[in-house]
Amino acid sequence: MSTTRAGGADILESFSGLASAFAKKELTAAREAHDRFPFAPFWSDVLEKAIGVGFFGITLPAGYGGLGLDADALVPVVRMLARADASLSALVCTHAAALQVIAESAGDTGADPAYRMIGKSPGKPLAFQSFTHPDELEMPVAVSDGDAYRLTGSVRFLAAGAVADFAVVAGSGGRSGEFSYYLIALNTGAVSVSEPIFTLGLHACPVVDARLDDALGILLGKKGGGIEYCRRAWPRLSLASAAIPLGILEGSLDEAKRYAEERVQGGRVIIEWPEVRMILARIAGDVHVAHGALAEACRMFAANEPGWEAASVAAALSAGEAAARGTVDGVQVLGGNGYMTDYGQEKRMRDAKQAQFLLGMPALRRLELMGLPAQR
Repeated sequence: MSTTRAGGADILESFSGLASAFAKKELTAAREAHDRFPFAPFWSDVLEKAIGVGFFGITLPAGYGGLGLDADALVPVVRMLARADASLSALVCTHAAALQVIAESAGDTGADPAYRMIGKSPGKPLAFQSFTHPDELEMPVAVSDGDAYRLTGSVRFLAAGAVADFAVVAGSGGRSGEFSYYLIALNTGAVSVSEPIFTLGLHACPVVDARLDDALGILLGKKGGGIEYCRRAWPRLSLASAAIPLGILEGSLDEAKRYAEERVQGGRVIIEWPEVRMILARIAGDVHVAHGALAEACRMFAANEPGWEAASVAAALSAGEAAARGTVDGVQVLGGNGYMTDYGQEKRMRDAKQAQFLLGMPALRRLELMGLPAQR
């Protein structure tokens, strides 16, 4: 049973309320200003407040300053944040992915050195290649140096790399096809970080390329354990990666419905036009299906039912497709105004496309799904 569910549904409800209030106060009004990054200042003040309320400590073990909850506690937080601005949700998910890899590795060798290292920057997000599937990784080479390792090479598309002090990165070495995970410090002379990459969406979740030149790294878990840790971590993380597109889609539906109830055309509000009602109904249907799939995956996860891993990954894939499709409809309801910054619909459409690649290319994740045990 998950730690979160063991504490009762009240925990999830409190997180949902907290994230909803935070989004309304800190994200909605300045959404378009935040989306101008990297051509405008980063929202450092918002990130500091998000750290302060504990969004980045949800799955960090309690012994190291976090709440020590399981992956399902992330779901209401990233979902509610994504209804306003999914960039912060992507930052939370990226940080959680790095923490989950550390947690998976702890069963083999312990993770106290890693947790103590990241404790030097309490609350700050960890960088991780959260938009890259392990099969897509271009990895630096890791060479043993006593009790530590030295890494040399490129780390592409490192999410949160522009704001993090530490990163969890994959490194090759040893037998062909194997890789390991390492914790590295980014603010050293051995690591050079590019300017933030201008992506399609989720602009305020800054992504960079990094170059490592004999960078010191702490091995996480056993040598060559990267694939095993991914296989255990990805289904858990898929709960959050399903909640983000669901939140984006819900935000798009709310905006479209609100506009349709207020906009007058041809002598009546446009929500009375059958064509508009059909579009809204199609989005609402996608919301219900995505919500149902995620709720079932969370229920199975909490009960540790056989097949929860496949249910989680499938929920993420279907929610991503629904959001990419539904946010286009959300723009259409607003007509030309759908592309105006006043409403945020065009941003949601771009964010939904980008969010489909959380945890890697959707095509690779579908293939991964085929290898997971289904519900009995």
